[in-house]
Amino acid sequence: MEKQGEWAPVLQRMGDYIIRHFGDEMLQEVEGCLQGAALRDLHIDPAGDLGLMPGESYRLVFDRSGSRLGRFRFYQVTRTGLMIHAGARIRLGVVGEHQLPRYFLRQVYFITGFHMEDGIRRIGEIPAVFFDPPAPADVPELSDYLVPILRSEDMEDLFRQRLRQCLGDGAMTILRRRGPTALTQALGLTVRTLPLHEHRYSRAMLFLEEGEVQITTEDGGHQPIRVPGKTIILNSNAARKDEAGSDLAIYHECAHYEFHTMFLTLHQLHRTDLRLLPYREADKASRGAAKDLRWVERQADYFAYAAMLPRGLLVPLMRLYWEETEGKDMNTGDRVDRVIYRIARDLQRPKSLIRTRMILLGSAAAKGACNYVDGRYIRPFAFSGEHLKAGETFVIDRGNFTRLYGEDETFRELIRSRGFLYAEGHVCLDHPFCIEKNKDGIRLTEWARGHVDECCLKFRREYRFAPAAAPTGVLCSVQGFNDRYVPVDPDVTDSMTREETITQDAAYLAALPRTPAQALSKLIADRCGTQREAAFRCGLSESMVSRMCSDNTFRYDIRQVTRLAVGLSMPPPLSGLFMEMVGFPRMMMLNYYRYECIIQYLYMEDMETVEESHREMFGKT
Repeated sequence: MEKQGEWAPVLQRMGDYIIRHFGDEMLQEVEGCLQGAALRDLHIDPAGDLGLMPGESYRLVFDRSGSRLGRFRFYQVTRTGLMIHAGARIRLGVVGEHQLPRYFLRQVYFITGFHMEDGIRRIGEIPAVFFDPPAPADVPELSDYLVPILRSEDMEDLFRQRLRQCLGDGAMTILRRRGPTALTQALGLTVRTLPLHEHRYSRAMLFLEEGEVQITTEDGGHQPIRVPGKTIILNSNAARKDEAGSDLAIYHECAHYEFHTMFLTLHQLHRTDLRLLPYREADKASRGAAKDLRWVERQADYFAYAAMLPRGLLVPLMRLYWEETEGKDMNTGDRVDRVIYRIARDLQRPKSLIRTRMILLGSAAAKGACNYVDGRYIRPFAFSGEHLKAGETFVIDRGNFTRLYGEDETFRELIRSRGFLYAEGHVCLDHPFCIEKNKDGIRLTEWARGHVDECCLKFRREYRFAPAAAPTGVLCSVQGFNDRYVPVDPDVTDSMTREETITQDAAYLAALPRTPAQALSKLIADRCGTQREAAFRCGLSESMVSRMCSDNTFRYDIRQVTRLAVGLSMPPPLSGLFMEMVGFPRMMMLNYYRYECIIQYLYMEDMETVEESHREMFGKT
């Protein structure tokens, strides 16, 4: 069963369209091709099957109601030229002299074509039929929804061939600063820049036909504007604006024009705004449509990166700088990070662009480098290649971690049942072998950075379709163990054994005052010294902290409790006891799963970072 609330696009199969609009016409043409066929060609024995005498005349009749078209295979011949290998199951009758017709079912095949621009039109009639399926065509095959069926290596070859045709041989080995302009001119497209209204996350949009779009006016309102066909609109209202991003967006729309015009035409989309498609609640039958819609965007992305960084340019640089790191004491992630940095410097392109292109070229190790999480780059990491498939990652930002903890019961129970902490963009086992503490908080040990597949959770990104697509992490299985190392008592030293630590922590918890004001005063004194420092660390006012430390009837809310737990770095046993005192027992946390996640697993972070990544959860206090 599909998850309740998920939506899927309603796409039309080209085969269904053909049957609905051209079915009778095409069956009539098939019957015409069979009129002169010999009985032997139809695998009918005149004597054995019909009792006809040699030389006895006969005629063929057709039962249209018992015949149907099917077994369609689609091929892209040109941008708008569609070749179809199709089958037809024909019910035909043979009528001899003074006999009633005797009917047979026979499968035949034929080839026909369509032109798909400004509507869907047939190209000529069916010239002949065959009794065996025709061999696959030597051009890209299309899905039932007219999306190219391409493996990664197929995409690389096809896109390289098309770029060479448009831009010349140099497009494969040099960095073209005006490549987008040259490509749009070669394809007959124009580019305009407009402030699209309510399209902050759309960098660009292609209009295949003349259409209308809303733009933002200077006074903050909006008004419609007509856009000619074959026009790419660059959105000046896009959330992110940079030259590389604009170039990528233009290449992306060029890919839609070159490879997806037939898909867009079939679904009556005059522009590349997939939100215009109808949606319905997802079911098993809708999975194929959702998959094809994802491939439309993935193929356009792949083309854009291939055009921005041609393989013939990038691969030699990757090899050169990789060899420079040979023999150095660096894990694979550090080496790849160095390679990306050097290439980005040489080509004056963003590191994120280099990283993504390396991944598309098959370098899975690049996933461990240049990961930008919550406003900063995390340190590179390494993993065994077979442990990370396409669409999977070991990296998750704080907001998605707590959201997933709140929404996914399976994930929540796994996190609760084992020792995990959030560290450097990873959900990592809380063990001294994996986690270490320094003046800036906690981070992965050098061993953990080189083996994240052995100590960190893995996530997979999905796309749920609706008027807007939302990515969701899905938990995969990992190896685990759950020793905790963060002591409750700040006086615990590294030289103590685990048994000594447990004994001293138990004594500290037992001696902690059981009234909220006195307990908080003790925690502040032990963990940061002064109320002023506590207010700074927790993001609270000094006057509020003072009231908390003097008034046992102070009414805490969940945001204040969370700020205290994070700001004072309270391990779960300590925060759990304090929460019981102030009226937030474990059962109440059913309504506050995301706050519980922060208290239990982000308590070693600084409060400013937590607040920045969870703005919707922390208002002014």
